[in-house]
Amino acid sequence: MKNNPLWLLVTIFWTIVVGSFAWHESNNNLDNLMKQALLEAHTSYNKDLVYRRWVATHGGVYVPVSTQTPANPYLKNIPERDIETPSGRQLTLINPAYMTRQVQKLAEKQYGVKGHITSLKPLRPENKPDAWETKALQSFENGKTSAEAIENMEGQEFLRVMFPFITEASCLKCHSAQGYQVGDIRGGISVSVPLEPYLLVYRATLPKRIVYYVGLWLLGMLGVTWSRSKINLQLLKTESALEKSIKIEKMLRESEERFRALHDASFGGVIIHDKGVILDCNQGLSDMTGFTHEELVGMNGLKLIAQDSLELVVRNVKSGYTKRYEVEGIRKDGSLYPLSIKGKNVFYRGREARVIEFRDITERKQAEEVRDKLHIQLDERSKELEQIVYVTSHDLRTPLFSIEGFGGMLGVSYEKILSALEEEDLSVEARERLAPLMRDSKESIGYIRSGIASMNALLHGLLQFSRTGRIEVVKEDVDMNTLVTGIFKTFKIQLKERGITTEITELPSCMGDKRQIHQLFINLIGNAIKCSEQNKPQLIKISGQTDETHTVYCVEDNGIGIAQEYQGKIFEIFHQLNPELDGEGLGLSIVRRIMERHQGRVWVDSEPGRGSRFYVSFPKAR
Repeated sequence: MKNNPLWLLVTIFWTIVVGSFAWHESNNNLDNLMKQALLEAHTSYNKDLVYRRWVATHGGVYVPVSTQTPANPYLKNIPERDIETPSGRQLTLINPAYMTRQVQKLAEKQYGVKGHITSLKPLRPENKPDAWETKALQSFENGKTSAEAIENMEGQEFLRVMFPFITEASCLKCHSAQGYQVGDIRGGISVSVPLEPYLLVYRATLPKRIVYYVGLWLLGMLGVTWSRSKINLQLLKTESALEKSIKIEKMLRESEERFRALHDASFGGVIIHDKGVILDCNQGLSDMTGFTHEELVGMNGLKLIAQDSLELVVRNVKSGYTKRYEVEGIRKDGSLYPLSIKGKNVFYRGREARVIEFRDITERKQAEEVRDKLHIQLDERSKELEQIVYVTSHDLRTPLFSIEGFGGMLGVSYEKILSALEEEDLSVEARERLAPLMRDSKESIGYIRSGIASMNALLHGLLQFSRTGRIEVVKEDVDMNTLVTGIFKTFKIQLKERGITTEITELPSCMGDKRQIHQLFINLIGNAIKCSEQNKPQLIKISGQTDETHTVYCVEDNGIGIAQEYQGKIFEIFHQLNPELDGEGLGLSIVRRIMERHQGRVWVDSEPGRGSRFYVSFPKAR
């Protein structure tokens, strides 16, 4: 392996890759430099064109006559070519071409960029085109709009660019005699940019690029060498592992035998299949289906599934579904039975297969049917009990009203008797005998009134409790801010008497029966008021928040609190933690009943002496 030609191929491949990147970057850099030279040529041409048009729009400009700027002999037919200022200074007319030649000479001297005005029919012999310019001018006649080339001029490389002259109206002042008309191509301007400055920049960066790519090549070769050593080491380990292959094969056979033992001892039936064909199964499957092991192996496993469940099973097998689900199975004798199955893809004897666990859930289904019947019976009994509570509570109120009326009459009679006795002239002995009787009568009347009030409150609570279970739940979006604010107004006097401060955060809306939610919060806020303490400032705070599916509200107080061991009992009917507090132990039971009707939750978080937080969770508003 150490002399494997693969490593030589890898080295050659890496060298080609790095060389290709280096060649590509070098060409790209050179191309960018050429684009910069071309941009300079275009800039020079545009500058000359702007100068020419400026001079042309003014019909030429006058400048002092000098050795550098003598009078232009090719303008002798132009009136007032030469003029004299009042001070005696001699001026001569400069046309666009004359100005362009002078600007080009100045640019060549300062920047090395050559410019040349030329034409196939030049007025000046100096404007005669060279060989390249002649080809460019001829191409303009054939429709081309520019020409470019790299040429050697005076021993140096130049980028040459040429653009055509299009005859304009202002040009005819000097060139009409040549027969040109507006729109004709009468020549061109060539610009030659020296490439040596650009090539100097390219050569200056070349050593750095060489160092970079050589370093990259060396780094890659270091990786290749490291990989080679690691692979060689791994091969040595593999050779050592091959020596253990016989032992591993033996262990696999033993493992398969153990799997077979566990397979047969598994609870229920187990099959291993490939694309539906049973490769193996345990004895439990035979016992469950009535087929022998020999009949099952090679059988299409879908024959063990009832027709109505085939589509679901096929879909789950194809998707690799791994969770347990229920279908209907079919035995050898054609009988149907409820079946719970769960599948998983595994490797079996060198190929991918699927293990399916079968469980006969006939007994469980029978138990569920019994449970469902019991639930129905329980619901019926609960409805009957609610009806009895409702009727009893309602019917007891009539005699209670009678007792209350007679008790009131008895109280009035007592007051009249007491008034009459005070007016009678009784002896001291008679008054002493009547005093205990009158005192006991007054206390008895008080007990009667108190008992009537308690019984009336209890019957009212029972009626409310029974109605909560019978009234239809009409769900709608409920504005909780308006609802809770209104409830606090109804408790205004109680809150003021106990010195309780209230706080309502911005409450999200929820989905529910507005009347029952109103009753629920009356009970929760009333409970918080009853549990307030007198020896410290009291606060009742209502808050709420919404998640993806539910809205949870919190009714929080800093009252007496509830011990942990009682928090599970407070929602039971008639359960009172403190008998000294007002109430019959029905308020929180009604709260729980309302939450059950809304498929919601109610729970409490409390500590003695630190107050309570009651939470209720409703479905989120639409």
